[in-house]
Amino acid sequence: MRRRGHQIGRFDKRIKFQYQTRISDGMGGYTNTWTDSLTVWADIQPMTGRESLSQGRLDADQKYIIYLRYSDDFYTPLDTHYRIVYLAGTPNEKIFNIHSVDNPGLDREFYVITAFI
Repeated sequence: MRRRGHQIGRFDKRIKFQYQTRISDGMGGYTNTWTDSLTVWADIQPMTGRESLSQGRLDADQKYIIYLRYSDDFYTPLDTHYRIVYLAGTPNEKIFNIHSVDNPGLDREFYVITAFI
């Protein structure tokens, strides 16, 4: 039996991976910016959410599991140095911070990514 994330028809969300680069600001310093890496189809599943009060401010996190097909097209191995932009159309784009990346079974077939908004 195949896992839910392995059903190809569920890969219906367009996402873009970005990695952080350091560029000159033209005044002797540097600034960090996000550079596009790869755009792929994915299955995004909401998991748990939590809210907490910290220093008088309400913080909310939503956890997601993101499935995508394995690809050798990443500039560096896919890890937490990337972030994911869900291309739902402005103003609905969402930015996911990657918490973990797994390749179940080490079969180079699918990635399973845990991410937070």
